Amino acid sequence: PAPAVRMASALFCYSLVARPQGRRGAIKPELLAALLEPAAGPVGTPFAAAKEVFNLLTAEDGLGALEKMTPASGPSRYWLTIKQTLRMYHNAAQQLVQPWERDELLWKIVHEVTTKGYFDRVVLVEAPKTQDHKLATSPLEEVFRSVDADETRLVVLDPSRWTLLNGRDESTHADILSLFSLGPDPLRVDNAASCVIACISTYQRDHARRRAATVLAWRRVIPQLPPDDLDEIREARSLMREEEGKLRQSILASYQHYAYISRSGNDIVPEFKRFDDDKRSALHGEDVWASLVANARATMPDGLNETYLATLLDRFDRQLTLREVRQAFYKNPDFPLVPSVDEIRRALFKLLQLGWEIVDPEGQRAGITSAGQIPVNSMNQVLRRAQAMPPVPAGGQPTAQAPTEP
Repeated sequence: PAPAVRMASALFCYSLVARPQGRRGAIKPELLAALLEPAAGPVGTPFAAAKEVFNLLTAEDGLGALEKMTPASGPSRYWLTIKQTLRMYHNAAQQLVQPWERDELLWKIVHEVTTKGYFDRVVLVEAPKTQDHKLATSPLEEVFRSVDADETRLVVLDPSRWTLLNGRDESTHADILSLFSLGPDPLRVDNAASCVIACISTYQRDHARRRAATVLAWRRVIPQLPPDDLDEIREARSLMREEEGKLRQSILASYQHYAYISRSGNDIVPEFKRFDDDKRSALHGEDVWASLVANARATMPDGLNETYLATLLDRFDRQLTLREVRQAFYKNPDFPLVPSVDEIRRALFKLLQLGWEIVDPEGQRAGITSAGQIPVNSMNQVLRRAQAMPPVPAGGQPTAQAPTEP
């Protein structure tokens, strides 16, 4: 009636009695034979079911007292031991790991593995929590207060609160839309166009949490080991380092999703994208930026075309100051994300060689001889298509041309 108990009992008996040729325990076929009942009907246990029970008992979360030996020749052997093994220590320690501890470890590693790539800055948004480590309810204006800025930002959301997919992402979708100043509850955001949001996958988060619990358990095991048992301490540390490496890779693979806004006709629409390749991660700014370039939403260094910029500027019904031109790259989704402000300067300098000019409030043309001289934060100088300058008399001051008769 209890197949797992029957197989475990058989293993216990095999562990007690002497085996031929001084061997220990039992091999897999012997344990399967203890359970296998090929007879038809509810009494029988087919081979597939018996094998499933064997796999459960010998897995990492199976029998805590299980020992295994795989000789150079011959099948693996299994037996139960009365010695306190590393596996027993680990299983006991894992039962004590709290959910909030797992999430804290995930968030700490997110800080360590996130890279900005071509983004100006990485913004890590932590979910507000109470003193007993539970998620707290706070206004989104407070939660996202550090996000808005006139620079390109990779915004990473805390996995303890925000996830996407698996039918449990309605609140995350709503929060992302609000951060983009969209949806039913839009926030007052000035620079949503230069913000890209990275988020964890719901299913992958569950896997990463299990990895985190394993790492935390090993960290608790090492101080419990006898100080003179150097072999076990070395083995435990080796296993801990191995699990820490797997956890880092798991977290990188878990952050599959990223979102940004673009223009569709006259509407601003959110774009939710996903990496299907585990070798790419939304925590790596270089991977996200490359995907934005592929979707014509960003440029690589020296990739901002001056003709394309001129087309964007011609859409405005007025002349823009240099500051307004620079801000358009962060406020307006028609403009691509650029790796740096110097990219804007280079494109503007090329425009000056293609029939554009920078003038002051009096209409005097600025003498710009290099891209570095362009004051992109100027609120007084205007960028426009070049116009004919009035003639300059001998005195050095331009004269107003007399109006012509109609």
